[in-house]
Amino acid sequence: MHFHLPTITSLLLVSHVSAWVTDMDDKPFIDPYYDKDGGLRLEAALRANLPEKPYSSSHWSSGWLPDICRDIASDWNHNLWDIDAINVTYTDCSTPWVLCRHKAHPRSEQELLGLISRIPVRLRQSIATFIALPHSFSRNGDESGAAGTAGSFTTVWDDYWQVQVLLHEIGHSVDSGVMLAQLPKPNNNFDLSLSDPFQAYILQDKALNSNTHSMVEGFADLVVLAVYDLHVNPPVGYKFNPSWRDIRHAMEGIHYYGRLAGDVFRNSGRCNSWKAAAHTPVRI
Repeated sequence: MHFHLPTITSLLLVSHVSAWVTDMDDKPFIDPYYDKDGGLRLEAALRANLPEKPYSSSHWSSGWLPDICRDIASDWNHNLWDIDAINVTYTDCSTPWVLCRHKAHPRSEQELLGLISRIPVRLRQSIATFIALPHSFSRNGDESGAAGTAGSFTTVWDDYWQVQVLLHEIGHSVDSGVMLAQLPKPNNNFDLSLSDPFQAYILQDKALNSNTHSMVEGFADLVVLAVYDLHVNPPVGYKFNPSWRDIRHAMEGIHYYGRLAGDVFRNSGRCNSWKAAAHTPVRI
């Protein structure tokens, strides 16, 4: 399922450019659209094939939060004392992640930590801090959407915590991080999705994988499909849709750069030197 990023202030989002190549305008969207049922089958298939991983967790001392959790919770009008910071170490990495969870969030701490564990580790490692907030209104009066990502943190609101949402959001992080780094140097791109080499794949296709009219959002959706491809329909066959051939070049491109970046879509192995650095602890 594709979710639009919420309208949030500069504290939360370093905006992705919604660049669109003119030659894309005449391309139809893949038909049938892969999440026409609201993503229910896609989510069920991902959960069935990406099992939860064992973990250990511990709460931070009262009165302390990562700086990014303080900033985001404050920006969305939450009492900082209602936010718990939890270190979580999964068996595929010796260094922890952090989950900041509002006490009123509809999902339990255990549910959220289990859901995060389903994400392949070399994608998961691009995010240092996950933030779970209930439905919110910002200081500017903006209403929270589903999810938003900037750099090495992801915020997911309310009950939008799903495997496909996390994969999509982490897709933004690897687009501007480890996968972008696979382009030959020098390059002046902010995202792999906006680069000529990656867009060359998409230009060869009959259709587009995403109905967002955004290369950046379309790329994040391709990350979801790439993980689906490797684990629901192995070997890679793009058979998530009867019209898969219409976007096969885009799928070839996302898999090619995923392999170059360290086989990031495969749910195996361990974290590596690309694991995002932890955010700074601060007193509230």
